[in-house]
Amino acid sequence: MNQAIPDITADVLARQLTTKAIGRSLLTLDSTESTNLTAVELASTSLHGLVVVADHQTGGRGRNGRAWFSPPQRNLYFSILLKPPSPPAIVPQLSIVAALSMHTALLSLFPQLPVAVKWPNDIWIDGRKACGILCTMSAIGNTTEYAVLGLGLNINTTLDELPPELHGTATSLCIASGHPCDRCQVLATFLNTFEQDYTQWLAAASLAPFMPRWSQASLLDGHPVTAEHGHAIIAGTARGITPEGQLRLETNGTITLISAGDVARLRL
Repeated sequence: MNQAIPDITADVLARQLTTKAIGRSLLTLDSTESTNLTAVELASTSLHGLVVVADHQTGGRGRNGRAWFSPPQRNLYFSILLKPPSPPAIVPQLSIVAALSMHTALLSLFPQLPVAVKWPNDIWIDGRKACGILCTMSAIGNTTEYAVLGLGLNINTTLDELPPELHGTATSLCIASGHPCDRCQVLATFLNTFEQDYTQWLAAASLAPFMPRWSQASLLDGHPVTAEHGHAIIAGTARGITPEGQLRLETNGTITLISAGDVARLRL
């Protein structure tokens, strides 16, 4: 890719934000081990809404500790520090809220792309993964100290730049759209959308208001799926999620609830 990719800067981002809190405090880093780790280190001394953005991660991680491909000057690697007045038990739902926010943001910018959410919180474009989301938190008893949402979104990575083992499973906005994309515009659009969704989630204390959006966004709904459930692997048809974020898997007319710690795959 010969075209220069603009840097993400606080002043450019601020001009595009409509948020009250999220993103108003911004830390931009050339490189860090992980934006999540940085946000956690700053949690006790920083305000709700801090966003940590890195141009490069040396130790980015996805679900279950898997390495996240994080080349410099190409993609979005960022974390949001949140301090919700919510019981710890429901805080993991924020990863699904963030996934729906990203789905909405990307479709507003790239309405031609087949963007979908793969339960619980991955963004897929045209059948390949483009974005992963992690939610970590700290709690004392029934009080949430903070939550950190970490997002990695492939934006300007080309197919040639992807490791060979990811060619069949990963994609980027550039690959899908055919042209480089403005990282700052994508970040601002997401943060603007997410703050509205976060406020709605706080008021409801569940995912109930998001059920219609989930039905439209879900990659799995209505499709045959296999899922790890405890020590067993079960097969069925995905039938949406519960207001708590569990996947509803129908097998022979019976619904089994699959927790977000398990893995669900399309049966091809």
